[in-house]
Amino acid sequence: MHIQPSKEDLIHLTKLNPFDRFPDGRPQVPEDFLERMKLVTIEEAWAVLKNHGYHRQFEGGFMQTHPGTILVGRALTASFLPHRPDYHDSIQEAGTADGRGKIGGQNSWIIESLQLHDVMVVDLRGKIENGTIVGDNLGTAVRTRTRAGLVVDGAIRDLPGLVTLKVFRRLWRRVKLFVCAMNLGRCVWMKANTPAVKLMCHPGVRILKQISLRGERQIANE
Repeated sequence: MHIQPSKEDLIHLTKLNPFDRFPDGRPQVPEDFLERMKLVTIEEAWAVLKNHGYHRQFEGGFMQTHPGTILVGRALTASFLPHRPDYHDSIQEAGTADGRGKIGGQNSWIIESLQLHDVMVVDLRGKIENGTIVGDNLGTAVRTRTRAGLVVDGAIRDLPGLVTLKVFRRLWRRVKLFVCAMNLGRCVWMKANTPAVKLMCHPGVRILKQISLRGERQIANE
């Protein structure tokens, strides 16, 4: 059992990728392409996606730490399921066998995999209570590794500390304004297709976040 697809599976899942790949098989979108994406509006990206048959690549309604800024990067995805002890033990054993689990919880496994200009995309299934994926400490770790940001269908905490981090944008559903114990559930899959409410986020896709004409925080992924 492994907590992420094999290199061969990732290559098969992303067989339309025209770019180079990371050693694990994830598409390595070039830096200059990411820079050009910063000039693309949500409406332009959405139109291209729909014209090519990709109709479920949009999500709105997120809160954000740095309004008015643009988030662009390669998606590194993870999905969590509600916690149960036996499943947790199985995932923990699988992660340890893969060389993970040496530092922190299963949310740290994702952070340790991040590369420069990645966007950490996490499906917590909207969990708020005891469902904060990062606070200011882990947020700093994500920022140091990616210089990009984080998108989570769930919660964050330590907002006053997170908003001071420059060159790092976060989108989330709600924020916990007090310190709480964390019981995220169990990481079921990393670097695979991750549902983010109404869209399907493919590993290595380009994430684009802007403010739309309707004033909402929206995401398109290509």
